[in-house]
Amino acid sequence: MSTTTADVLSPSGLTSTTLFAYLIVPALLLWVAYYRMSRRRLYDLANKIPGPEGLPLFGKVLDVIWGNPNSIFEKVLSLAKEYDNKPLVKFWFGPRLFLFLKDPRDIEIILSSHVHIDKSPEYSFFKPWLGNGLLISTGEKWRAHRKVRF
Repeated sequence: MSTTTADVLSPSGLTSTTLFAYLIVPALLLWVAYYRMSRRRLYDLANKIPGPEGLPLFGKVLDVIWGNPNSIFEKVLSLAKEYDNKPLVKFWFGPRLFLFLKDPRDIEIILSSHVHIDKSPEYSFFKPWLGNGLLISTGEKWRAHRKVRF
């Protein structure tokens, strides 16, 4: 007796939803494992920096935005007060790691550096509208525009 697709997808067999779940769940788990493994160095280095621990893929964003929208600023301030005595604090906002420097000397080193002036990928969203001006440019072009502007 041969089995047809209709027999497999019949109510006594697998439904299309179950079959979809059998295919999508392992693929999703493999993607999450690959994502975590490809960012392992980032996670290892971030664990050495003080700051609130977050959930995988969500970071601390759920704690901050949960509830009343007017209290977001107060929640961020309470997190800042918790780590007030640390010169460097990490904050996971979703899958993105943000580092907050508190010492003005450290901030000056970063801002005056010729090496560390690349923009985050989010800036490329504005490039069609803003061109390659001061907000978008990097490197020597940014430095020349910055000196003229400021």
